[in-house]
Amino acid sequence: KFTSKGISRLSARTIPEETVESDFMIEKLQHRPLGVVCCIAPWNFPAIISALKWSRALFYGNTVIVKPSPETPVVDLMIAEALAGDGTWQPPSNNEKGSVFPSGVFTVLTAPDAGTDFNLGAFLSLHPSIRGVSFTGSTSTGKSILASSSTDVKRVTLEMGGNDAAIIRPDVDVKETAKKIFNESMVNTGQVCIAIKRVYCHESIYYDFVQALVEQAEEAASTVGSGFDEGVKYGPINNARQLERVKELIEDAVAQGATVVAGGGSPPGTTAGTDGFFFAPTILTGVHEGMRIVDEEQFGPVLPVMPYNTDEEAISRANHGEYGLGASVWTKDMEAANMIANRLDAGSVWENCHGNLGSGQLPFGGRKASGLGREHGETADLACYTESVVVRAMK
Repeated sequence: KFTSKGISRLSARTIPEETVESDFMIEKLQHRPLGVVCCIAPWNFPAIISALKWSRALFYGNTVIVKPSPETPVVDLMIAEALAGDGTWQPPSNNEKGSVFPSGVFTVLTAPDAGTDFNLGAFLSLHPSIRGVSFTGSTSTGKSILASSSTDVKRVTLEMGGNDAAIIRPDVDVKETAKKIFNESMVNTGQVCIAIKRVYCHESIYYDFVQALVEQAEEAASTVGSGFDEGVKYGPINNARQLERVKELIEDAVAQGATVVAGGGSPPGTTAGTDGFFFAPTILTGVHEGMRIVDEEQFGPVLPVMPYNTDEEAISRANHGEYGLGASVWTKDMEAANMIANRLDAGSVWENCHGNLGSGQLPFGGRKASGLGREHGETADLACYTESVVVRAMK
């Protein structure tokens, strides 16, 4: 529904042209297509993220090459097949069963990333015919794409990793807020760039808040399984490599003194790797900055929870590290919420909620190593998918 609304809103847009006239000259600002745009999508939301990229690129007059994750190529291939129709193309008034676009306007390319010397993402970002790259994925891959694209100075937009912090002030309703924090950290089994990935809870309510999270995790453990089964709320981790990374981060934290207070392994009745890549929602205490589970993006159903003493401390620790995608503050004191929100170093900041993109009509992206440029919203999409050209004429 979010994707279809995002695409349908494009029909209401126009491509602006600004004119400035002086005594001696007329100047016109135009927004021209970049040319060929490569849309590189991740595996966690393959259909949604891909479609929001290629629909905007096409709207602004570009041709598109879609490169899905090798973990989830099928959905984009099915979309390409549907758009291709019977392979013929005529103007829309005469085109009932034919291709939606002329040949070459919309292309999907897939290839494995491992086990071969050929890397499709690197090839596309280096190719001189590609004039723009819109990427969503890990920070390490995004940095590689940025380096490759710099050889001929392509337009690059990067939405990369996140390590979103949530600050819980002492005046919240503990059980109600814990439930919301748990839901926003475990949505899609934690495999969301803007999921809550670390919590800073005021020390005066810390133990009660942890216990409330543990209750949520224990209840959720029985709802982990196949999405085809009734009552399931949390599916598997996407792939074996990611499952091993989640386990490794937990083991590293425990080795440094962390405590697993809920979860920490396969949910009841399953064996990870045998029955599927299932992992129970996990809560960790006894963690701190300097541990990988706090400093890195885990991208799985694991939530480290840490106490703090003052707002200043919470702000400083939330801003710690290389990521700056999202952050949130939870409190009944809206003056304090606004003060803290204005000092959080992230591209999206929420007050008493997290991860909700609202209308989807405003720019989205990250600061620091979480991104470069913005997508969504007319201003950001123009910058992402068009080139500004000024035509000047003497009177």
